[in-house]
Amino acid sequence: MAVQLQSEGEDVALLAMMDSFADHEAAPARSVLDEPTQDELLGGLVPEGIRIDDRAQAMESVVASLVLLAAHRPKSFAGDVLYFTAVQEDRSGSLGASTWRSVVDGAIHNHRVESTHWGWPRPRPCQ
Repeated sequence: MAVQLQSEGEDVALLAMMDSFADHEAAPARSVLDEPTQDELLGGLVPEGIRIDDRAQAMESVVASLVLLAAHRPKSFAGDVLYFTAVQEDRSGSLGASTWRSVVDGAIHNHRVESTHWGWPRPRPCQ
């Protein structure tokens, strides 16, 4: 979205990314391969008490998003990036951020967050 806005002449004052990979083949094996629960996959996006049918539809959306991500090839962003790494899955604290180096013209300011990728939306990691 940020690259699209720039291509339309818009200024992007802040681009922040949370534990994402430009090269999905470089991503570490995550809990998605270990069959996470629906709650883990939905990452708190669907409130508790939601009907099973609605949760199933949300799961279908997650799977469709993963298919789109696998085919996506990011274009170059002109500017700096604020990046957050879930270090419980990337102890190096830099693997995900490093995959963006080839498509970010500015600096990548990486911040380590003590969390897993799927545990991200919980209040404690975000404090």
